[in-house]
Amino acid sequence: MASEKAPSAEGGSANRSEIVRVDSGQALHALTKAITQKYILDSKKTPAVRVVYRGGGIKTLCAKTADIAEASLSPTDAELMLCKENGVSLLSVSVAFDALVIAVNNRNPASSITLDALRTMWSDESYGKVSRWDQVDPGYVARPLKLYGPDSDAPVSDSFSFALFEKNGRLRGDVTVSGDDELLTKAIGRDVNAVGYVGYSQYSLHSDRIKALAVVTEQGLPIVPTPENIRNGAYRPLGRTLKLYINNRAISRPEVIDYLEFYLMNAPDLAKDLKYVALDDLEYRKALGFLKK
Repeated sequence: MASEKAPSAEGGSANRSEIVRVDSGQALHALTKAITQKYILDSKKTPAVRVVYRGGGIKTLCAKTADIAEASLSPTDAELMLCKENGVSLLSVSVAFDALVIAVNNRNPASSITLDALRTMWSDESYGKVSRWDQVDPGYVARPLKLYGPDSDAPVSDSFSFALFEKNGRLRGDVTVSGDDELLTKAIGRDVNAVGYVGYSQYSLHSDRIKALAVVTEQGLPIVPTPENIRNGAYRPLGRTLKLYINNRAISRPEVIDYLEFYLMNAPDLAKDLKYVALDDLEYRKALGFLKK
């Protein structure tokens, strides 16, 4: 599947120095886009906001090409080094919870999967060796295994790889990929042999089309990706916190603060509308207080 890039959202007429540059990625793009559109419609002020669906994450902050970037993983050593070389320090605020849902076709009889089975299924060492469901686990039906996922260079792929292998492995290459969550969801919904991983919000919007597998813990408990299980940390290691990272120098600009405050004030309701898992209201108030210091 070809990758499709979403258009930028931009509002207002402003000098270049007044533009708030946001690097958006696959996991948080729907929320950022909705909040930015509301900001543009509601705001009577002149500063512009430019949201680019690039998915560069923290690298774009280190390279000084963005003021704000989305991420679900902590900065890597290489990213921190690049930031240090360029005189950039980072701040972060959490805006929502999410999870990577193991999604299959509704006609697939499987209902759960262990972490070991997930590692066997997705490991690069399984490339060319594991091509059927029953090779992953003898309890599964003997049918072809078809893997679907986001682009291999997308931050969400890094999150999935880290959740399964940390730094000790990588994802296999024979995966049908797309940068468009809608295309992934439709493909899994059409292919009875399919398995893939999508964000919880995407799954929730299309739960009539695809089915989520419960992830079995080391204690043998199948944990379904529900808002409660994601929020309380039971859906490990595939639950995650979605954050905005900010270039520390940008935080001194009034237009950046204005946008971030608007983002945090509107995130609770819009996160729920878009099927993300919202933080507790207290967490949003703490983040707002942090920005106002």
